[in-house]
Amino acid sequence: MKSLANISFLSVTAILFLHLGCKINDVSTETMNKFDLCFNKQINNKWAVILYNSTNQSSKNISLDNNDYFPTWSPDGSLIIFTRYKNDGGTDIMSYNIEKNIIVNITNGKTTESYYSPIWTKSGNQIIFNYHKIGEKENTQIMNKDGSDKKKILDFCANIFFSNDDNSFVYQPNGTNSENDYTVFKYSLINNNPDLILDLKTVGEEYTQLYGYNQLQNKILLLIASTPRITDLIATYDLNSKTIDTISVADSGWIYLRPQYSNDYSKILFEKKNYNGKIDKLILCEKVKEKEIISLADGNSWFDFNSISFSATNDFLAYTKNINQSSQWAAWESYVYVVDLNTLKNIIIDSGHSPQWNPR
Repeated sequence: MKSLANISFLSVTAILFLHLGCKINDVSTETMNKFDLCFNKQINNKWAVILYNSTNQSSKNISLDNNDYFPTWSPDGSLIIFTRYKNDGGTDIMSYNIEKNIIVNITNGKTTESYYSPIWTKSGNQIIFNYHKIGEKENTQIMNKDGSDKKKILDFCANIFFSNDDNSFVYQPNGTNSENDYTVFKYSLINNNPDLILDLKTVGEEYTQLYGYNQLQNKILLLIASTPRITDLIATYDLNSKTIDTISVADSGWIYLRPQYSNDYSKILFEKKNYNGKIDKLILCEKVKEKEIISLADGNSWFDFNSISFSATNDFLAYTKNINQSSQWAAWESYVYVVDLNTLKNIIIDSGHSPQWNPR
């Protein structure tokens, strides 16, 4: 594979990524416990979950010949969950134990059932996921990390962000095709009860979306838009004082996409895009001061819509860049990159998408 950027090196005190596309299936326990990045990579026309060890620049394909998507680390870094597409229909949620090097199907659904989009609770003791059975409506459920005690908590899918414990989370309903899609609720897992905390139409336009919850300050992160591709601003809403604080307003011709908090909530990352000029940027905002991290201005590449992930220390960012492949059958190819947020040095890791850092 040809290099798509000038390969540069992070400082000696930082994580070093050098190897492209290495697949190592037999590695020591010590090596496995040091995996610090995971992502999806296409191998033999299927999407595999890849673990990457930056200490010795090795990687491991844990999917073998299966079709797996969107891996997510447990809060303690010991497990990775992901969605597996089954050949005979339906999807299941798999759990990979890094120390034991084993994968367990924790949902074991029928071919008519799909378990997908799993996320961890703060403690890592439970998993929230979407569930769909053919002929029925999609809903949101919760289960223990071993797959036991499954139960429905919402009659629809939702964008979910946990508070500082396992007892509650905030969410915005997704795809109900009702007024609920423009509201934010707080759900108590103790009382199994949702409380309306904000009508989004009172602070923005029709397409205002929830993108994060700052549990330390009890604030939610909002992208306020009048249409899906005309974004006005990024703001936070204080749930205590019921006040809105504008973070950044888009200039004419630009839109903002997918804002998110850093792990410590001190920074907000967002995508700034100009469709006419074919310019795509990642911007990091701290205390209202904006810093351009990366700019794509060739009109031939753009940032992938899947996850952009902060490292545990918030010093590094893993992201996906899509690059048009006009001479090939595929419309584009995806590549995982890492950027040092202090030096802005940027390197390519491998082909793939949806990178996630080990939280430990």
